Amino acid sequence: MDRRVSAVDVAAYIEGMVSLDEGGAMKIQKLTYYAQAWSLAWRGIPLFDDEVQAWRDGPVVPNLYRENKYKRVNGKLAAASRDLSDVQKAVVEAVVDFYGDFSAQELSDRTHKEEPWQRARRGLKQEERGREVITVKEMRNFYMKQALMEERRSVPSAPSETLSSADVAKVEEVGRQQAKKWAATLEWLKDK
Repeated sequence: MDRRVSAVDVAAYIEGMVSLDEGGAMKIQKLTYYAQAWSLAWRGIPLFDDEVQAWRDGPVVPNLYRENKYKRVNGKLAAASRDLSDVQKAVVEAVVDFYGDFSAQELSDRTHKEEPWQRARRGLKQEERGREVITVKEMRNFYMKQALMEERRSVPSAPSETLSSADVAKVEEVGRQQAKKWAATLEWLKDK
C-alpha cells in the first residue's frame, strides 16, 4: 500500500541514487517530475500531491524548489522524513534507471519537447516567467500514450511491482466468456 509522500520525499530518494554535479537542483526537479508522470501513466495515481508548474526551464515543483534552495542540511534535502513504499520506490528507480544519466540541461530540453509543459506554457514566450500548472490529467494522458506508442527503448519500462495481481478466477471466467463469444468466428477463420 502506498504511503502519503511529498515531492521532497521522492526527490530525497532520487538524490541518494544519482550523482549531482552542476545543475543538481534542476536535475532533481526533472527526475521528480518524470517520477510523477510515469507513476500516473503506469499506475493511474500520483506519487505525490504537490503541484507541478511550467517554469522557463521546464516542470518545477515549487515546494521542492524552496526546500532545495533554502532548507538543505549538510548538502542534503532536510525535510524527507517519510519512506516510500516498495511500489513507489520501484517507480522512482525505473525512472532514474532510464533518465539518470542525462544532464540537467538534457532533461530540461527533453521536457520542453513534450506536450504537458508546452500546453501549460501556451501563450508565453520562451524567456517569460510562468507559474501555470501542469495538470495530473495532462501528464497521465501524455505519458500513457507514450508508454503505449513508443518503442520500449525510448521510454522507461514499467516495473513489475506496479502491476496489480489479478484475480485468477475472474481472469479464467473472462477467458471462457471470450472463447464462447468468438467460437463461431474462430471456427470459420481456421478454414480460411
